[in-house]
Amino acid sequence: EEIVLRVSEDDYWLYAADDVSREIYKVWYDDENKRHATSEVAPLQHPDTCFVALNRKAFGEGAERYAFRFFEVGQDLQVLGNPLVAKESLLVLDCGEEGRDKFVRTFCETQQLARRIAAEFNRRLDKLKRVDDRTPRVSFLDCSVYELNDKNLGKQKVLVEEKLDHLAWHK
Repeated sequence: EEIVLRVSEDDYWLYAADDVSREIYKVWYDDENKRHATSEVAPLQHPDTCFVALNRKAFGEGAERYAFRFFEVGQDLQVLGNPLVAKESLLVLDCGEEGRDKFVRTFCETQQLARRIAAEFNRRLDKLKRVDDRTPRVSFLDCSVYELNDKNLGKQKVLVEEKLDHLAWHK
């Protein structure tokens, strides 16, 4: 697989760091009431980020989502930090801000639920005497929501996760 060290304006949409915010979605329970909120995280993941770059073409497609290369880059368009993946719903690409917001919220809620179920599964697995400590545990990636202020389309939210190294699974 191609390793991207620098992006080009021909292949990527660029958004100035001043036109981008990053949020983390959290879910918690107070007295049996479900609470949720997003909290802005500043600065972006890398302190020298001048732009975020969203690939114009998807590199992957699932049953419900497209996956796009996504990077934080410096002034010289060199990639900073780890490679990222932006996920877009196949169903809401043309649904405007409200449809995208609903997709992002639903995805984040599902991710948080899966994280809680995985933690409980791992706790129960740890209690079983016949399960070796080296047995892999279930975990989920942190998911950020980047809000991109697009000059033509207005504000758009995209889900962003760290890109997994699929080759590491085969080692």
